[in-house]
Amino acid sequence: QKRLEMELSRIEKEDAAGKLSVEAVLEEKCKEQNVTFQRKIEKLRSDMLAKQKLQREQLSARHKKQIEHDRDKIQQAAKWIKQKQEQEVQSLLFKRQQAQQQGQVISEERWSQIS
Repeated sequence: QKRLEMELSRIEKEDAAGKLSVEAVLEEKCKEQNVTFQRKIEKLRSDMLAKQKLQREQLSARHKKQIEHDRDKIQQAAKWIKQKQEQEVQSLLFKRQQAQQQGQVISEERWSQIS
């Protein structure tokens, strides 16, 4: 009987020690997984920030290029308008000169109507 009780006590101690060992292993494994998970989160966060930065840079470059393109178009349009105005002035001056050469006197009032 005593021997059985001692054997039972020994088995219970071994069982308790085994449980503690398993709990320690599980706790260590849990810590490892938590560290791994945190690393993955940090990597994802870092990757997302890098991607956002790249997208902002690309968008900024596109925006700058569009602004330059618009500026060029505005300059071309302004140049075209200036050329048209100069052509119209030259045309009106030519008409006035022709009229004067033909002996026609055009009053200033009439001239402002023509122009």
